[in-house]
Amino acid sequence: IWLIIPNSAYILCLTYMQAIKDFKRMAGLQSVLKCISVFAVIIATYFAGIGGYVVAVVFMMFISMAVVFKQSDISLDFGVKLEIPSGFWFLTKLSIFSSVLGTLCLYADMFFLDYFIVDRDMIGYYAMSTMFIMAGTQFVGTVQNFLTPYFAEKSSDKISLWEMMLKYQSF
Repeated sequence: IWLIIPNSAYILCLTYMQAIKDFKRMAGLQSVLKCISVFAVIIATYFAGIGGYVVAVVFMMFISMAVVFKQSDISLDFGVKLEIPSGFWFLTKLSIFSSVLGTLCLYADMFFLDYFIVDRDMIGYYAMSTMFIMAGTQFVGTVQNFLTPYFAEKSSDKISLWEMMLKYQSF
């Protein structure tokens, strides 16, 4: 529960930086914050156990949110009325639904493993293998963050979009 708001604000700021194509600053911030977070979590876990782990994760998420928010230069001036494009609310609902479903699916495996697997060593092996998978998905997600604005920019030009899709989907 403590991570929902800071994580949402963190992702919102990164998405904003992605939309304005400020990739260099976005990538630099993410790299530095993730490295600092890893060290903070390892040190807190070493000295305070699982309680230190939880506190470090929550604390570092709030710190990361504050740094990214400050660096993204997002204005909180809502005085300007913007026209909402058609289909916006449909996409918003779809995005919320997919986020909730994705979050549930993210932790469903551990629930089922805890419930059905008796050998706890197997859960450790599973957790270790997911770390390798996470490295791959992190890479794919990063590439996707960089390419999405370019695809969105070309969305009205079907021929150019098709050419870009072929270029980035080819091996």
